[in-house]
Amino acid sequence: MRTGPIADHHVLRVHEDVWADPRDRSQHQRVAIDADEWANVVAITADDKIVMVRQVRFGSSEVGLEIPGGVVDPGETPEQAVRRELEEETGYGAKSFRSVG
Repeated sequence: MRTGPIADHHVLRVHEDVWADPRDRSQHQRVAIDADEWANVVAITADDKIVMVRQVRFGSSEVGLEIPGGVVDPGETPEQAVRRELEEETGYGAKSFRSVG
């Protein structure tokens, strides 16, 4: 049973649920996270280099090095999203894509 929202942070929403243990039906309150669909891309250049981006991550208060990616927008497929994110974040395009997960 969902008891209500705690916070909406654009790419994820936090809410509280109450779950009944199937063994004894005891009630347990839990915090749950609903997140938008996300896609990442491992882009490999013609000279076998992996394309990376530097991103500010507020949770760690640091700039990290990571593969490009982002939220799959409504109406997009994951492939369309990674093509868009790759172009937006790095300026690279791709001739082909292969899904790995």
